[in-house]
Amino acid sequence: MTDNELENFWSLETLGITDPPNKTEDEEAMDQFEKSISWENNRYQCNWPWKHNSDKLQNNFALSFGRLKTTIKKLKKNPGLLEAYQTTFSDQLKDGIIEDVTNTIPNGPTYYMPHQAVIRPSNSTTKVRIVYDASSKTRKNDLCLNEILLKGPSLLPALCGILLRIRTDPILISADVEKAFLQIALNENERNVVRFLWLHDINKPPQYPNLRIFRFKRVPFGVISSPFILNATILHHLHLTNTKVCEEIKNNIYVDNIFLTATDTDTAIRKGQEAQQIFANANMNLRQFKSNDKKVVQTLMKRGEITENKDIISILGIKWNTNRDELTFTLQNFKAKVLTKRTYLSFVASIYDPLGFLTPITLPLKSFMQNLWAKKYAWDQPLEEIDRKKVHTLLACLSNQEIRVSRQINGALNWKNSPIQIHVFVDASSQAYAATAYLRLTTKENVHCSLLMSKNRITPVKGLK
Repeated sequence: MTDNELENFWSLETLGITDPPNKTEDEEAMDQFEKSISWENNRYQCNWPWKHNSDKLQNNFALSFGRLKTTIKKLKKNPGLLEAYQTTFSDQLKDGIIEDVTNTIPNGPTYYMPHQAVIRPSNSTTKVRIVYDASSKTRKNDLCLNEILLKGPSLLPALCGILLRIRTDPILISADVEKAFLQIALNENERNVVRFLWLHDINKPPQYPNLRIFRFKRVPFGVISSPFILNATILHHLHLTNTKVCEEIKNNIYVDNIFLTATDTDTAIRKGQEAQQIFANANMNLRQFKSNDKKVVQTLMKRGEITENKDIISILGIKWNTNRDELTFTLQNFKAKVLTKRTYLSFVASIYDPLGFLTPITLPLKSFMQNLWAKKYAWDQPLEEIDRKKVHTLLACLSNQEIRVSRQINGALNWKNSPIQIHVFVDASSQAYAATAYLRLTTKENVHCSLLMSKNRITPVKGLK
């Protein structure tokens, strides 16, 4: 575990309860986007949101060339990967996603992005993913592409809000936008900052006569502004369409994943088909439909579409068993050979629980984490025997445990016209403080209570004031 990973872990503790960031740069990014967005050649097209120092961008050619040599060397150890890499570029060239650079003296800023392969053998659609590095720079004092572009506001709905809304109706649909970033075009004068190097002939060495220069015509993933541009473009399109399904998508879209709920099969199919058409009108393909209703999936799946035949899928990092319609949490064995502060914290941080269903399990683990911190262990210092025994006691009942929670909050009750109550409980002790929220539904026949969400924090070392 690194300091960054630890910071990310603690940030999960405040998910859904933090204040919004400073607005100044976000407003500038939105202003630039709104001025540049247009519909050209049957596709949305825009500019990058720039800071005011684009003239200081270094071209990064030397570093990109060096990284290309390393990438080629690794790929040649597996000829199949090298061919897949080449096929990706050939397909993107044919589809108009990238283009050859013929003018070697560019106008305006230029930047070359290094790239490397990420192997995803379990993925049903893309086994090899090419990842671009827009944060690289030749010298420490140089500016990289990600440093001269505005990140832009998130624009995404709150993750916890989505996770709560997808639990409200009997039927849930999930889908994703195919190659979402690459469906948005860049204006021609914006493309030179997303150049990259490849080879004319992959069977020849990476030397200057064999170098081929490409640049993106579309928005690549890996640039700091890309998520903002994608989100802003989709919201722009949904605003223009402005239907009830559009509003539901706005509230339940996370990057390229969308979620819809319905009370019955016919409504679910209608919503899914309308969503398909909405994205088709933006020249985007909505695919990989999943649902706890098999008829919905069979109707919405396009002929010839490749899909993973799995009952358990991931929705926003949480496993969803579509057959049982349950959210599942599997606690893995502690696998590190040596028990240190680093390996213990890595294990605790690996438990992803944004809605706090596992608070009775995770709170004691986090409390002991604070104890290790107070003892000032070095990151990789083996724990003393007394602490090792405590860890083993904490973990003994967790190994390979599966916790299952009904996806439907209402317990399958017909509750749309029933009285609804939300009960919130808070408490604090010398070790921790927490809050939980429950939904209480009443009908003529039943009363049903469901945990909506809980949040907990370890009491600071100095105590509560």
